[in-house]
Amino acid sequence: MNKERYAAYVLLKNYVTVLLRVMGSSFIWFLGRSKLSVTLSCPDKFKREQLALQRAFEKLYINYDVCETCFSHCCHSSINRFDFIDCYLNGYNLWQGLSPWHSFSHLILSSNELFRETPRISSMEEQAENCVYHSTSSGCLLPIGSRPGMCISGTCYRLIKRFSVKDLQRYSVLLSKYIKFYLRCHLSLLKEVVSL
Repeated sequence: MNKERYAAYVLLKNYVTVLLRVMGSSFIWFLGRSKLSVTLSCPDKFKREQLALQRAFEKLYINYDVCETCFSHCCHSSINRFDFIDCYLNGYNLWQGLSPWHSFSHLILSSNELFRETPRISSMEEQAENCVYHSTSSGCLLPIGSRPGMCISGTCYRLIKRFSVKDLQRYSVLLSKYIKFYLRCHLSLLKEVVSL
């Protein structure tokens, strides 16, 4: 197996998950924007599956120190990472998921983050743009199982390049499972929003 080609395939697959999130959120927003002031409770099976998937991703990432040594990690952004599905899974009001992720124009920014490896120029810039759940001493303040899907399933090219072939394959399998899980959650949420 050619690792570079497989890594490019996995990166493309990662990008497809971003596209699905953007399209899914856009679809829910379009069909139910007047109904998004509600807090819906998702089935417990989805919560259990979300926790299991996030733990599996964590077990994979823990073997690499790329995030700890990254100067421009993805937490350095003011983007609201919670989309409608994350709100549904975590019991938040759906409006909290209304973010640039429901906009197709944000897809360009997300693709830039996949490839970004250069350090930021100013630590003040980083501090001003830090995610509200990020702590410089301990990383993400949210426990596994409560993190936004994009933060736990998405990886940058820098990390993908560091994966061993075996871990690259594990990540690809996990990503496929996550895509199927996300689509099931999306259909469930869409049914609930439309029936309101």
